[in-house]
Formats: sequence, C-alpha cells, structure tokens
Amino acid sequence: MNEPYTHAMHSRRCSESARSGLSAVGLRVQVQKRGVTYCARIAAPWTTPDGLDCWTVESTCPEVARFTVPVRRVRECGQADCSCAPTAAGVDRAKLAPHVSPAQAAAETGIRG
Repeated sequence: MNEPYTHAMHSRRCSESARSGLSAVGLRVQVQKRGVTYCARIAAPWTTPDGLDCWTVESTCPEVARFTVPVRRVRECGQADCSCAPTAAGVDRAKLAPHVSPAQAAAETGIRG
C-alpha cells in the first residue's frame, strides 16, 4: 500500500472541500484487512485510548461490512493501482454494491442503462 490516509489528511481535505463548496463525505478508500483488499468509504475517524488513529469504514467490495482498522491500513483511492477507482467505462465498482439499485447507481454515476 502507498501512503496511509491519515486523520490530518482528511481534515485538510474536508477544509478544502468546504471552501470549494464540495463534500468530502463518503470518500472512497482502499483498505487492507487480514490480507484482503476492500473498497470502502470513510464512515468515521476514531482514536483508541492509547492514541492509535483508526478509521471506521463501510466496505462495498468484496463484501458489504462495517469495521474499524488502523490508519496505516487505509489509503485514498484515485491512485492508478486502486482497484476501487472508476473503470475506463466510468463505472464505479464501489457503487455497484448489492444494496444499491441499478437506478441509484446510474443516478450517482451519471451512466444510463
């Protein structure tokens, strides 16, 4: 994995997004957990009592789940080797989760069937 996506990075991104009128909510990330790579969205930051920064994420691929992992296991998508990034056809794998209807995925991606 490349550089971890830290709480400080997220804070900067949220500030920049707010200034430009955009939202950083639901930022796509790639997560390593027990040797499996997950496509997920940031749900919440969390810091353990002993000071370890973590992310609670909601994964969409390879399974739908919500879990918490240390920051060192999370990186922002958008890098060339991120399998969660939109494909050449413009389809976002993270938006094709079983709980998302085809109509909702089309509305969110701008792709019409």
